[in-house]
Amino acid sequence: AESRRRQQSYEPHYEGSSVVMGPPDAVCSIHGQHSYAAEAGHHLTPQPLTSGRNVFEALGTGYTLLAFGAPDGAIERIKDAATLLGLPLTVIRDSFSAERQAYERRLILVRPDQYVVWTGDDAPDDPGTVLRRISGRI
Repeated sequence: AESRRRQQSYEPHYEGSSVVMGPPDAVCSIHGQHSYAAEAGHHLTPQPLTSGRNVFEALGTGYTLLAFGAPDGAIERIKDAATLLGLPLTVIRDSFSAERQAYERRLILVRPDQYVVWTGDDAPDDPGTVLRRISGRI
């Protein structure tokens, strides 16, 4: 409920980008609504990890997969697809509790510029296709 509270504001987003797994018929815009939920095409909001570090302090220099209480098999499928594509991927594992629940998803794929490109609670059916798309290889 609290994480769904939104305010219309200047919030550039890329929901309609060809390299983001955004909602169907989405568009890119400079107007949006702030949300703590991780949404494809939107900037990742800061949240603390269990260690006390801010999630931004742990992001990798390439793509980062945030895995909050996600199934090990799902994480491995995404990691394996990234390895096959030669896509740099940092995996951050943590619990899906406390402030991290505000993201509303257990798996969050983040670009190097801290924008979310895909979210889910399990691996996509074809992780390779998703990774090719978000890296501009499709």
